[in-house]
Amino acid sequence: MKMPEIISTIAVAISVGALVFQWWQNRKASETAFKTNFLACTSRYTQIQELLLSNDELSGLSESIYAKINVPGDRDTRIFHKELALCGMMFQLIEDVCIMHGLDKNSNRKKLSGWDGLFRGWMRSKIIRDNWGELKNHYNENAQAYVGRLIGEK
Repeated sequence: MKMPEIISTIAVAISVGALVFQWWQNRKASETAFKTNFLACTSRYTQIQELLLSNDELSGLSESIYAKINVPGDRDTRIFHKELALCGMMFQLIEDVCIMHGLDKNSNRKKLSGWDGLFRGWMRSKIIRDNWGELKNHYNENAQAYVGRLIGEK
């Protein structure tokens, strides 16, 4: 191989390497932007749920949001809808931890054992499990699979 060909080959290899590196950096920046934007949306969701929880005058709105969910016959409607709103916030936190930290991945469970233990404790509550059954379709597949494992869904 002649010197100009060697130099040309090296230049091509460096260019390809630079393109791969740039692609990798863009992918990382995109992932970071997604997570940042996701958490911003979660914050807005939490603010809405907090308003529903703190203002009894909004109970009609809360009831209409959750109108398709049947209130068990022995339950007070207002309390039931407040529980749904609070459980929704709890489930959103589970989804956030799955997205931000990969809690749904077995390789991260040990590092995130505090979160895992907290969520396991929550899911021992019958009220929370029942509300998960009503709200789970509001959350991504990874969060659904993670919670499903916690409560023994098949």
